[in-house]
Amino acid sequence: MHHKARTYAVAGLAVTLLLAGPPAVAAPAPSPGAPGIGDPFWPTAGNGGYRVERQRLSFDFAPDLSSYTATSRLSLRATQSLSRFDLDLLGPQVRSVAVEGKPAAWRTTPDGELVITPARPVRDGTRFTVAVTVFNTAPTFWRTHPKNPRTSSTVCGGPVTTSSSTPSPPARGACWR
Repeated sequence: MHHKARTYAVAGLAVTLLLAGPPAVAAPAPSPGAPGIGDPFWPTAGNGGYRVERQRLSFDFAPDLSSYTATSRLSLRATQSLSRFDLDLLGPQVRSVAVEGKPAAWRTTPDGELVITPARPVRDGTRFTVAVTVFNTAPTFWRTHPKNPRTSSTVCGGPVTTSSSTPSPPARGACWR
């Protein structure tokens, strides 16, 4: 009798395990994307952990063209679960960073990396957006450049932002004085 009960218990356990299926495999924990793609000459060029699908840039120039604020909006797809990731950025001062419309922690490095830590990790395969707003001053040569529409009476190559009292910009390649 005791042998029969043990046989039923083992058979019951086997059926339970078969119905439950294989044990769940935990997804890898989110980790930082690589700060570069491994080029021996430019070790921090490019970044790992995501693929860029689209980039849109917008600029807002000061009236005298001496400085600008720019926003880069990136559409990305994670190629691994990311706890943080890098973008290449050297020069402008970062004003804000958002991932999926939510403010993200960020820092810059001397070698031109913008290190971003989103509020929540980004899961492998997920499409996500990043918006980075920066401020920069225009190079000195542009402030006095002869084709700068704010410092010259000749404008070539249109399009140029104009007021209603200013003639329309010339066609691409044409000039007006």
